[in-house]
Formats: sequence, C-alpha cells, structure tokens
Amino acid sequence: MPLIQILFLIAVNLVAADVPSFTIVENGTTKIEFTRQKDGGWEVKEPKERRGIWRLNKTKVSTTRHDGGSETDIAQQMTIPENADWKTLKELNAGKTKIRIDRQKTGATVTFVNEGKSTKHEIRWPETRK
Repeated sequence: MPLIQILFLIAVNLVAADVPSFTIVENGTTKIEFTRQKDGGWEVKEPKERRGIWRLNKTKVSTTRHDGGSETDIAQQMTIPENADWKTLKELNAGKTKIRIDRQKTGATVTFVNEGKSTKHEIRWPETRK
C-alpha cells in the first residue's frame, strides 16, 4: 500500500485553499513538509528521497523529480466514495485496512487499522485567519 501517497491525497483534500503548507508525520518518525506552489503543485525539499513536486489529479498522485517521476492511482488501492465530502468523511477502506480520519483545527490524525494493529500518522498545517 502506497502509504505516503494515500496520506498526501487525504491531506490535499482536507487542507483549506489558503493554507500555504502542511506537514505529514509518517509513523511518528518521518516528517515531510509540503509547500504550495503557484501552479497548484506541492513542493517537498526534505527528506531527500521524497524531494520533488507532488500533484493530485482526482485520485492520481504524481511526483516530479530531477531524476524522473512517478504516478500512483490511489483508486486502485482503496475505495473513495464518488462524491466524497472531505469535510465530514471519517473513514475509508483500503482492502482489509480501515483508514480513520480524526480532524482537529490545524490538521488531522489518520489511523490505519488492519487485523487489530494500528498505525497513526499526523497531518498538520498552520492556523489560518478564517
């Protein structure tokens, strides 16, 4: 399962249009910061292995790096309701894995649950003035 791509898809759908950046903390250890670009992409500078411009087109996550790029269609990995309301969506399914979304004012905790085991990941963004 492409974990970071799924977290990116969730983050981009949750973050407000005026938020300039967000951070994903994967498994409580790996911190990845995404900065909004004028063309709609999200730039990652660190960690090195994630560096590049990330984009979301419906359910397809693409990355462009100096050494090439890749595209992952998340719809092949998980079920996303056709007219999903990301403001209220609390759970998604990826095969036998349930993905729970717990929103806070400046982010969300995303928990993957499979066969009684769970892993938590954090998505955080700066508070906006709205």
